[in-house]
Amino acid sequence: MPPKLLAMAGEAGVNQLHVIPAMSRALGKLMKLDDSVDAKEFQKINAFEATFNYDWSTYAGDANPHLKKHIANHLTGLSTLMWIESNAVRRPASHMFLEMLREIGYERIAKDPGEIYRVAKEMTDHYMVSTRFYEKPHVFSRTGLFGMAVGPLQSFATTWLGMLREYSKLSFQGLKEGSLSKQVPLASFFAGSLLTTGMLGFVGVKEWDALAEFLNKQFGFNLPTGTEYILSNVKSTKLRHGALTEALGLNVGATFGAPTMTGSLAPGLQFYGALANMGLLGVRQTGVFGEANVPQSAEWREGIKGWTPRFSPLPEGIGGWGYTEQHFTPPGRPYEEASGRGGPIVRTPEDWAARRLGTYSLEESAQKIEHYTAQKRQKSLTKEVNRAVEIILNEPDKINEKLPVLWESLAEKQFTSQEIRSALLRKVQERLIEADVRGVKGGATARQQRLWLLYQQLQGQR
Repeated sequence: MPPKLLAMAGEAGVNQLHVIPAMSRALGKLMKLDDSVDAKEFQKINAFEATFNYDWSTYAGDANPHLKKHIANHLTGLSTLMWIESNAVRRPASHMFLEMLREIGYERIAKDPGEIYRVAKEMTDHYMVSTRFYEKPHVFSRTGLFGMAVGPLQSFATTWLGMLREYSKLSFQGLKEGSLSKQVPLASFFAGSLLTTGMLGFVGVKEWDALAEFLNKQFGFNLPTGTEYILSNVKSTKLRHGALTEALGLNVGATFGAPTMTGSLAPGLQFYGALANMGLLGVRQTGVFGEANVPQSAEWREGIKGWTPRFSPLPEGIGGWGYTEQHFTPPGRPYEEASGRGGPIVRTPEDWAARRLGTYSLEESAQKIEHYTAQKRQKSLTKEVNRAVEIILNEPDKINEKLPVLWESLAEKQFTSQEIRSALLRKVQERLIEADVRGVKGGATARQQRLWLLYQQLQGQR
């Protein structure tokens, strides 16, 4: 909100300090609820009316205001979301836009006294809450069934990127004109992002992660991901996760973070895929595909989460990811990963409370990131150790040429000699077990002899 008010002042050539009295007056009128003159004028044009539950519609027949009063709204939580839209989004935004329009002198050019209220309402719709299909990007609204499938839940992403483009364009214009006031909105936009999401949720970090992982995997580079770089160089929780996350103890960065190219693209299609997956799980549960293919508890948990809401206002045990995860996690046991392997986290009551709200506690978020980083580090070690064993077994004449390169690479990644030796021993043991299973006795071949000798050497160094 403040970046847009600053942009309005910059574009109008008004001192941006005018934003302060505008916001102050807006907050004062907001406290009066419907008793102020401005609130009554807004009520006349339905500026505070929530449109959440039918703005998604592409067909006029579905956009029926009477649907808002249906009991299903209360059962699904839509009525709660509509109340939030009306009172926590539309009402304050309308007042702030109105007061800022007054600060920049819009009343002097308005054609009638009611025009300034209509403009404030339209600005609130455009910048804060509107999800009407004809205001969506053409990639969603003009591509038929595809657009309807990939469009839901993308409004935040497209609005965020739209504001980034607007403020960047204004900032570039300010650079050419030497106007500092036109650069302030972009700076405040980024500052607000840092406060709510921290550096881990900043624009471009997830793309940095994906690009670094691709280059490391395909070309053998040793580039740090954005997440790893931030964790290594930024120790402040406020900067890592955002001041809002630290204050609440809940990781809200995932909610307010910058949209990413690596995120969910087609939630509509994913939902139908999740329903199909649940049907398949039910069939597998009958044992028709064999007892070994009966789904495990982690599969059922993830299957149910695929078609249930992340957050549910319904009573305990009915809907919501938090309740689903708690149902499938025995008390005092680590939360299992989607693969079925035991994870590193034993959730506390505070962690479960955060999950029921659709997010993670700050402590669990930090543990998950550290565990993910450690897993990546272990995968890197395993990959290079596997290559070392292959060289020893298959290219004995090039051991002195190739192994020093691998050891140097691992040293650059700060692996200790003990870590390398332990990883080598595990891999050699795996190879020996594989040979036994295949019926190849130790020492029967030259490769097995080298493998057995290496195993004895590593055992002797422990």
